[in-house]
Amino acid sequence: MTKRIRPFIALLIIAFISPCVQGAGSVRAITKGEYLQNCLSLISQTTRSIDIATLTFDNDTITSRIKDALYQAINRGVKVRIILDDSTIEKNQALIDELRQVGIPVKIDGPRRTLHAKVIIGDNRMVLFGSTNLGITSITLNNEADLFVDDGDTGKAFGEYFEELWHDPDRKARFPAAISSGVIVPLNSFDYSRMVLRQIKGAKKRVLVVMYDARSYPASANNPTSAIFMALVTAQLRGADVRVILEKSDYDMKLAASNSATAALLAANNVQVRSDRLDAITHAKLVVADDSVLVGSSNWNARSLQVNNEANASVTNPGVTDAFSRYFENLWEESAKH
Repeated sequence: MTKRIRPFIALLIIAFISPCVQGAGSVRAITKGEYLQNCLSLISQTTRSIDIATLTFDNDTITSRIKDALYQAINRGVKVRIILDDSTIEKNQALIDELRQVGIPVKIDGPRRTLHAKVIIGDNRMVLFGSTNLGITSITLNNEADLFVDDGDTGKAFGEYFEELWHDPDRKARFPAAISSGVIVPLNSFDYSRMVLRQIKGAKKRVLVVMYDARSYPASANNPTSAIFMALVTAQLRGADVRVILEKSDYDMKLAASNSATAALLAANNVQVRSDRLDAITHAKLVVADDSVLVGSSNWNARSLQVNNEANASVTNPGVTDAFSRYFENLWEESAKH
């Protein structure tokens, strides 16, 4: 049985608009129903360059609007470049050929790692990134979590990350060490692993998690997620409000089994865990730890934390934290106890 995605849900927009942060540029939370308008806005505002690094670029009625916006950008002299993961070549080949025919260079990463990041950079200043893939289901139906940032330092950092991928799409790309003012800290998968542990271990009040894929590895003594799960249990023991929402998949049995095992592990240690509804796909990768937020493309599994090219950020800002906290509470109310 596949998840029943109701067509009319696409018309609903759950709006959680956060105030922009001034000083280190501006940043706002992007949640379900808000991605497309922000993507089109970024593209329409660019005057020099658009760089896209993403897992997939589907050819459907929603992404055709993004494609058309890119064509308009080219017509006004904007340089556009795209990098895609090699696993999506077959289904995206027609679109790749079309993009190349209109002058958009498209590179494909190599087989060593998965390009799992979902990043759009405009003029090395505006950045839209998070969990949303360029496809109709992800953009219109899924529970996703993204950030829109308009900040020169952050844009430059993501630009350097993209350049590393562009020159060698199969390499492990890193963000530069010196990043803005600390309000927004970009993180690849290695940096994310360290940051998520630091923030969970330091949380005194709450740790709220929405995770598409949270995988435990009981047969591996040095698995990459055990420290994260232990940190969640320890945070709960010291009195923090620790709650976790996981995807309940009925279209991917391996994912369903791994999330179920993780839920059982956490619940056995008194961590509250819920699963999303069967008529929804919760694809977000979101952590709220006290007053900070971690958002991006990294799942809690071995490949995501150790091998993939991912793009995440830690954000310390009351508006963004409040927006994602309210988003979590809404999903928590909609979810079922595991």
